Amino acid sequence: MRFYAFDTVSIASWLASALLGVRIWALYGCSRKILVLVCFLYLVETAVGIITASITLASERATPRTSGFPVQGCFLTLTPPRRNGLVIVGWTCHVGVNAIFFGLTMCKFMRTVGAQGFSVLEARTVAPLFHLFLYDGAFYFLIIFASSLYNLVIMLALWNRPTVIVGEAVLAATYAVTSSRLMLHLLKSVGQHNTEEWSVLELEDRPPRPVLVLNTTIVRLSDYDRDDLEIRDSAISMGDNRTLV
Repeated sequence: MRFYAFDTVSIASWLASALLGVRIWALYGCSRKILVLVCFLYLVETAVGIITASITLASERATPRTSGFPVQGCFLTLTPPRRNGLVIVGWTCHVGVNAIFFGLTMCKFMRTVGAQGFSVLEARTVAPLFHLFLYDGAFYFLIIFASSLYNLVIMLALWNRPTVIVGEAVLAATYAVTSSRLMLHLLKSVGQHNTEEWSVLELEDRPPRPVLVLNTTIVRLSDYDRDDLEIRDSAISMGDNRTLV
């Protein structure tokens, strides 16, 4: 039961929220106010999760070991109203914090890229980092919201049935995919940016190639005879216009 309260889902959700908070802080130019806000929201979310898990563990009661099973069983003495209240408070706080993070991302996008008349699709070209943060933030929030809502319904409706564990498995897979996606997309974007910078530097440092100029003058004779034209080739000059021919 202790492992169930502080399992991989809780740890993964805390790590994913921390990673998303760092991205929000960087998006706002490492602002101290945003850092304080992000840390406050993260601590509130973590504290609510620990408190609800601790209250749940406090109601744990062991049962005698059943014949044929090597370990003892356990059950929770929480009443249904209190249990449902803890579940709703915990998941509502988690989804609410992620909604605030997504709102901060959208607000920054609208104040910078959107204020200049660029759409979300155009931001991929003019502001690729903003587009990456917005795209990943929207993807993360929508996936977490859907999976949390799904898990909340299962925990409220199927608490006393074995199928309640299905929601935990879905959340574990969701956090694993979304967290790795946030990190891998950022690394990919940074790698592409560095490659483009080195390509530009290589092109700028490369010495200019000599320019081949061919000057040809056509002079018409004084008698205006079309058949008697003299073509005078002035020169083929390279770089400093010195006569080579």
